[in-house]
Amino acid sequence: MNSIVIRNPAVALIGTPFGNNLGKRLQNIKSGSSSKSKEETSSSGASKEFIVKEVVFSGAKVTVTASPLDQKIQQILPIPDITLRNIGSDGSGVSPRDLAMQIITPLLNAAAREGINTLAKQGLQQLQQKGSQELGKELNKALPGLFK
Repeated sequence: MNSIVIRNPAVALIGTPFGNNLGKRLQNIKSGSSSKSKEETSSSGASKEFIVKEVVFSGAKVTVTASPLDQKIQQILPIPDITLRNIGSDGSGVSPRDLAMQIITPLLNAAAREGINTLAKQGLQQLQQKGSQELGKELNKALPGLFK
């Protein structure tokens, strides 16, 4: 194949205190990479291999949903365009499973990076705001009447 163009893909990143869904997806993809599916093998026993000169993700977005510090965050963020080149060209090609993994992994990584960076910034801002409020309360208790 010469080129695959994927326009406006959407990815959902759901963050919890214990991780996120994209991290789990990437682990699942990596753990399945060594096993071959029965679908990849034709009736003659040989598997079909692919060489793709270029794959482009254009206009991708990640929807980030999380609830840090008891405040729900939901935001749609753009993902920079991703271009992959020469998949399977270093040998006799790649299996359909490997092709799918090599295409989807960079998209999921980029979505996770964008989402986690945004969550980290927003979480820090929330911590600073909450910290300031708590500090003000404690100072009012320790020094009553000083901040009125």
